[in-house]
Amino acid sequence: FFIFLNSFYLLARMIIRKKYSVILLALTTTSLPFFWFFKFTLSENMALMLLWLSILWIYLFVKDRKPFHYYSFLISAGLLVFTRIEGILFLASGFIVILFLTKKDVFWKEKRKMILLYPAIFLGVIFIINFFQDFYFYKEIGRAVLHFGNSSSETITACEKLFSPIISEMKTFFNYGISSFLILGTLGIAWFLKKKDWNLLVPFFVALPSFFYLFNPWISSDHPWMLRRFVFSIFPVFFFYSIVFLEKWTKKDIRHREIISYFVLASLAGFNLFLFINYFPFSENKNLKNETENISNNFSGKDLVLVDRLASGDGWSMITGPMNFLFEKNSVYIFNPEDIKKIDRDKFSKIYLVVPEQNIDFYSDSLGKEKMIFIKDYLMETERLEKPTKYSPYLLPQKESMKIRGSIFEIK
Repeated sequence: FFIFLNSFYLLARMIIRKKYSVILLALTTTSLPFFWFFKFTLSENMALMLLWLSILWIYLFVKDRKPFHYYSFLISAGLLVFTRIEGILFLASGFIVILFLTKKDVFWKEKRKMILLYPAIFLGVIFIINFFQDFYFYKEIGRAVLHFGNSSSETITACEKLFSPIISEMKTFFNYGISSFLILGTLGIAWFLKKKDWNLLVPFFVALPSFFYLFNPWISSDHPWMLRRFVFSIFPVFFFYSIVFLEKWTKKDIRHREIISYFVLASLAGFNLFLFINYFPFSENKNLKNETENISNNFSGKDLVLVDRLASGDGWSMITGPMNFLFEKNSVYIFNPEDIKKIDRDKFSKIYLVVPEQNIDFYSDSLGKEKMIFIKDYLMETERLEKPTKYSPYLLPQKESMKIRGSIFEIK
């Protein structure tokens, strides 16, 4: 996040005055999508850093034509390719932007092999190695692309497919104070397109492939979780052009424009601070590590621990990972009780099942009560964001304290 903020600030500082660059940084760091998701380990966080570092190098290369900036772009964009699948499109869009803005430069004629051939070979070799290493990942991505747009319901029209997700997203963006930046940013982008200020539009054109997510984000509609799909490219673009637009619009020393600009910025900051004060100090599942350790202490390193998806009360709060990597237990999630019959029992001393109380009957019916030997009960206390009881898309998630009760069984 620190590297992203530095790249973001340096890019802005080359375009707008210092005062507005600092305002951009302040509004970004206090916006919920940015400060919230950096509490988690997500590929979007890495992509945010690498994408905006790449954009900075592109802008510097277009401005100064120094080979160092070009090769730095290739390195950061190359890493981005292996961080998220969108990186392939960002690498392509970045290269197209560079080619479009510098195609008449002698730099291309003098060092064509160094610029095109050698980097292409290097990245190609790495991609081939990664493709065979993560073949199933690429297989799933290809399957998702091939099935995109297919629907089991024939009553859904093309317009509904297109606009229904957008309307839902706009409601969520409004809740989190993002819609104002989208409006201002769109005005800014339109203004700069009209002026044909191509250098200033470098961030927009590089990030443009990800704007597809505005039509279909391919993620659960639960928020704030769904915002992660937009946080590494789309939101920063609109934040960036919102402030750049206001700065350029007020630069003509027209007094009323400056007053309007300050009023808009104060409004943006006010809503950001409201969310910042309410959500920044809050940490979901802050006791989960200790609770997981307490459960892990019931098993040895030679046991197999099967963990129900809702053992922690939330399928997204996975305790098998910490049990494996922090407490060195053989733990896996179980979705289908029938899979227990396929386990090679000779590899483990004992097999245990960790299950919340609401799912005990399900496993008893599937496995038989005689095969489930009760060991002990467990209790997990945690805090997390939950939808309001009477859920409306215009309401923000609520902070709630929860107690999850369950039991540990030995499977015979």
